Amino acid sequence: VVQLLRNAFCCVKDLDLFPSTVLYDVSYTAFLNLPTPLNKTTPLEIAIAITQFYAFVSVSMSGYRLMTDGGTKKLRRIEKLLQNQSKVKKNADDTVQNLVMERLEKEKESARLDRFVGALVMSIGLAFFWLVGNSFHVTETDWIGGLPALILALSVMEIALLPLLYYMVMDAVGLLGKAAVMEYLAKILRKCKNGVPSVILTDESFSILLQKGWNPFWAGKSAVDDDETAEEKKLLAEASSIVSELESWTQDKDKGAMKAKIQETASRLETDAVTVRLEAYRQIVYFILNGIAFYGYMLGILVYFLGENEGTISIRGVKLGMSNSEAEWSGNFAGDFAWTIEPIVILFSPPLFTLLKPKTQKSKID
Repeated sequence: VVQLLRNAFCCVKDLDLFPSTVLYDVSYTAFLNLPTPLNKTTPLEIAIAITQFYAFVSVSMSGYRLMTDGGTKKLRRIEKLLQNQSKVKKNADDTVQNLVMERLEKEKESARLDRFVGALVMSIGLAFFWLVGNSFHVTETDWIGGLPALILALSVMEIALLPLLYYMVMDAVGLLGKAAVMEYLAKILRKCKNGVPSVILTDESFSILLQKGWNPFWAGKSAVDDDETAEEKKLLAEASSIVSELESWTQDKDKGAMKAKIQETASRLETDAVTVRLEAYRQIVYFILNGIAFYGYMLGILVYFLGENEGTISIRGVKLGMSNSEAEWSGNFAGDFAWTIEPIVILFSPPLFTLLKPKTQKSKID
């Protein structure tokens, strides 16, 4: 919501909407007794600055937590658990061992990625400090580095956003792959008469089969338990719960209940696959919107370094044939508008997905 307000305010400023209103009347901010040139700050710019400061704090903290709790601390815990994997081998069959090992390895890679992504997110958050200063006209002075520091902050945001764009695409690809796996599993389950064959059970398929997914105790962003014995017990308990769950899918004594469970799961997967595919399309929308923002804000940086020079033919091509002033305004507005649309998509896509999701049909058991 704050992101929506922040960028909507920026769009209002870009388009100079409601020009004769209180939004642009500096007399309403005179009571702040701001020094020159900060006294030029309008109520609209103060509203923008407040939301930018919120982004500075919240995004920076989110990135830091992702980098530490979700990255470094979690990675340390996973590595400890991998060392204790031998305990599982003594108390579980190959299927359980493979599931635990595969999930731990995935979580290990995920923790490494979170550490990197967290650093990128924190970099973007910290850069908002100079945007706050710009809204208060501080960058017209040399207090926090002036305009060069603002351009440097924007450049840092652009550099950090570039790999995030790549991960948006990869997330979309992953979700499309997950939807395909769900549909494939549903087809297999439809044909199952005597339980789910263990050969199809992987970390991904096992998690998909469970209605609430597989969330082992190490999946959270928590630090290593100081008591290694307690960690070992948790690992063994996790393996034991997997064994119990697998038995309900493969060798339940109540064959009728097991068959009903399998067919109901098949129906659920068929409908859930639709939602997952929609989530993939949403990720593509995020990529497009953030790609527009990346390109738009990049034009402002480019124009700064060009100065009075309009650039070579290739640079003019990058500016889409626009003059420096046109490219700067258009790029800034495109970025603000794209980042206004993004939170709208975030807010309204869940109810839309609910409407588009087909109802799960009850399967008849032969």
